Amino acid sequence: MNIAVLSDIHGNFSALKAVLDDPDFQSCQRVIFCGDAVGYYFESELVLDFLIQANAVGVLGNHDRELLNCITGGGTVTQEYSLKYGSGLQTSIARLGDRHIKWLSTLPESRIENVEDLRILISHGSPIIKDGYLYPDCSEAQKSEIFDLGFDLVMMGHSHHQFLFEKLGQKILNPGSVGQSRSKGGVAHWAVIKIENFGIGAFLKESAYDSSPLINELQNHLDLPKFLTEVLRRIR
Repeated sequence: MNIAVLSDIHGNFSALKAVLDDPDFQSCQRVIFCGDAVGYYFESELVLDFLIQANAVGVLGNHDRELLNCITGGGTVTQEYSLKYGSGLQTSIARLGDRHIKWLSTLPESRIENVEDLRILISHGSPIIKDGYLYPDCSEAQKSEIFDLGFDLVMMGHSHHQFLFEKLGQKILNPGSVGQSRSKGGVAHWAVIKIENFGIGAFLKESAYDSSPLINELQNHLDLPKFLTEVLRRIR
């Protein structure tokens, strides 16, 4: 079985489309989603249409949670959030339908999946600290805490950085961000899990896309943080 692992799409459907067109994605039978369909950019409804149609196995990201909290609280994003992240979330609230909200509201904070007797833990941030960030240069102690949980594979997103750590057959994977890679603009980062003979192979992937239409759209929003554009232009 081949499984596509996606995270942190953040309303960037152009980036997601590049992943969907990748032959390695098309060889996958399942999709696992590590959270944050919304936030930052403006096509969350298309992102969620895909995740729902694909019957993705997902968890709730911090931006997804913020959207649900805003809807429960009257549908207005806080000024603090908008100043930090821009107007993408407010756009999502205006555009998303009931089925999108219903699907997001069913997502757990974390989940355990059993695939061919392999135990897999899925979370958005670190499974040790809610919404905690884990980076490629994290300490051996941080890795050990997660390996000690006893799972064959732990998957997470949140930091927007790809990594794969391995120890005695166990794996810790961050597929990186589809919609907003923090290491390189114009690429969607994701991963493929191959499960066969009761073993797990993990492969980090990147799919190039043209970010210029999104950059042009962002320039029409003068109130947006400059970071939202700069990160799309970043050269590794």
